[in-house]
Amino acid sequence: MKQLVKRFLLKTCATLCKDVGGKILYYHDVFSTTRYTTMGTPVDLFRLHIAAAKESGFIFIKDVPVNDWELQICFDDGFRGIWDCKELLMSEHISPTVYIAPGLVGGNGYLCWHEIIELQKMGFRFENHTWSHRPLTLVPQSDFKHEIVDSKKCIEDKIGHSVTQLCFPCGFFSRSVLDFCNGVGYKYLLTSVPGSTATAEKHGFRNMVGQYTRLLPRTLVQAYNMNEFRAVLKGALLPFAGRYFRRHFHKDT
Repeated sequence: MKQLVKRFLLKTCATLCKDVGGKILYYHDVFSTTRYTTMGTPVDLFRLHIAAAKESGFIFIKDVPVNDWELQICFDDGFRGIWDCKELLMSEHISPTVYIAPGLVGGNGYLCWHEIIELQKMGFRFENHTWSHRPLTLVPQSDFKHEIVDSKKCIEDKIGHSVTQLCFPCGFFSRSVLDFCNGVGYKYLLTSVPGSTATAEKHGFRNMVGQYTRLLPRTLVQAYNMNEFRAVLKGALLPFAGRYFRRHFHKDT
C-alpha cells in the first residue's frame, strides 16, 4: 500500500509540475560486481536511468546546469565503484562531478589519490565534501576552517586545480555554515534539497534561507525504479522541497 501511494503521488506531481529545468542528479556509487557501499546503484539500473534521461530529451553536461533540459551527474563520497565502471561512464559521454572528503580518500572501498588523478584526466571533476564527512551542523564552529578550508586546499594541492564547490555531508547545513562559506572561495554550495535551477529561482528555494545565490538544489535518484526516475525528471519532488529543506536546514542554537 505504501508503495502504491508513493507511485501515485510521484505520477500526479510529475503531471502537475512539468519541470524541465536543469537538474543536478546525484548517486553515491555505481557497481557491477563489487559493491563498496549499501548506497550503490547496480550498473544495469544506472544504464536505464541514463537511457531514460536521454529519451526524455535531457542532455548531460559537466558543469552546473543553467539551462532547461540539462543534467549534471554527481557522486558523493568517492567510492571505488566509479573506478570499476569508468568505461561505462565514458561510453555514455558522462563526465561526473565527484565530491570527495580527504579524510576518506584511500580508505577501504574509497578511491585513492592516484585513481582520482587518473579519473580527472578522463574528464571527471572533483570537488569538496569537507575533510571528514561529518555533518557540518554537528561540527563546532572552531573546526569549520579545517573541515571547509583546509580540505579545499588539500584537494587543490593533490589534483592541481581549483576547487569551487562544497557539497554538504548528509545535506545538513545552517545559517552559521552558510555565513562561514560565504567568504572562503566557493562558487556553489550543494544541498540535498530536490529541485532544478529554474525552480530555485521561480519557486523560492533560495528564499528559504534568504537570497543566498551560491546555494543549489540536488536530487538523489540512486534507488528509483524507472517509473519513479522518469517522474522525478519531470519535477515530481518539487512539492516536497520544503519538507526536504526543513529536514536538512538546522537552526543554530
